[in-house]
Amino acid sequence: MTTPLIRASAFRILFAALSAVLFATTVSVAHHDDIRHAQIVLFVPDDAEVPEGYQERLTAIALRTEAFFSDGIEQWGWDVARREVFARTSSGEIQVTVVRGSLPEDATGRKGFPLVGPLAMEAATAALGDQVDESTVWWTFYHTPKRVIKGFRGGGDRDGGRAINIYPTAEGDITLATELGAPEMWPLNLKGAVHEFGHALGLPHIGAKPGTDLGNTLMGPINRAYASRLPKGTSEPRVYLCEGSAALLAKHPLFVSKGPTPLAVKENARVNNLSIKDGPDGSIVITGKVSGQVSAHSVMILDSDRRFGDYWSRSYTAKIDKDGKFHASLDEPFTSDKGFITLYVCLNDGRNKTVGKEGAMRFEYTGNPGDRTFTPTLRE
Repeated sequence: MTTPLIRASAFRILFAALSAVLFATTVSVAHHDDIRHAQIVLFVPDDAEVPEGYQERLTAIALRTEAFFSDGIEQWGWDVARREVFARTSSGEIQVTVVRGSLPEDATGRKGFPLVGPLAMEAATAALGDQVDESTVWWTFYHTPKRVIKGFRGGGDRDGGRAINIYPTAEGDITLATELGAPEMWPLNLKGAVHEFGHALGLPHIGAKPGTDLGNTLMGPINRAYASRLPKGTSEPRVYLCEGSAALLAKHPLFVSKGPTPLAVKENARVNNLSIKDGPDGSIVITGKVSGQVSAHSVMILDSDRRFGDYWSRSYTAKIDKDGKFHASLDEPFTSDKGFITLYVCLNDGRNKTVGKEGAMRFEYTGNPGDRTFTPTLRE
């Protein structure tokens, strides 16, 4: 098959006075139909060969990722209108845009990482033309075998996002049934890569609740950190999309849009009569009423223990009724005397968070269960 191939010079990024040289090969792509698709990009510097079998490897990752998210969202009772979220060629294959470019000789380690993303985006955007816009979700893999570049990152929301990972060269077969936490997947860093793509979709870090017993969460700790807390002599290959992540993605345009994506309304939801207090048996009870021009379907709440960090936070969801009211019971809260509660309002246009009283809110709590004090700590 033919995939987009384009070349760029890193010196455009380094020196504004110089211009990058860009050119693209002819590519057979599906007709642009105003439906959003995530785009996969492979960056390879000029001093390296394009890895053999890259199309098959990245196709396997894309197909497993599509299945993971679709199955995970549906597992918690949400409908998924679109299971194929990555762009396809006109022949139906996963579209991979291959980007070549020049990197300075000293572009190694973490110094080289910041150069890769901008190079790849500039070149891929030029190659894909009107197939992409500011709302595109990008997933870039970089292959730099002659130099060690370190870094990974992801971030975004319903209006676009970016993730970047090292291209996995280790041996291993990825199928639709592959467990992301299986030991044979650790060298491929499959969970880590899909984790960064989750950030590109707008997901925060979310760990597992002990009572769920489904394994590690996608947005939780890395495999080794999770395994270190398992009973000695045991292992857990399962990784799942938790209920909180599913609620945040339930209305994301990539999964719900069968036609042109409607624009998000700029007015935010408001949370009124918000109450956070201790409940029975050490639980935390949160109630409130959501109002605004855009309707909301759920609230998602994170309980984060200050000792462990957000990778181990626990999520809870509550549906919003027709009058805008919600009632959430955090029945597996941390027993720590210091932590944070973060509340996300999940809107039906796919947005999930803002700051202050108009979206995501954060509260610090102190004190032992049954005698906690909750104090707003808004993050601007």
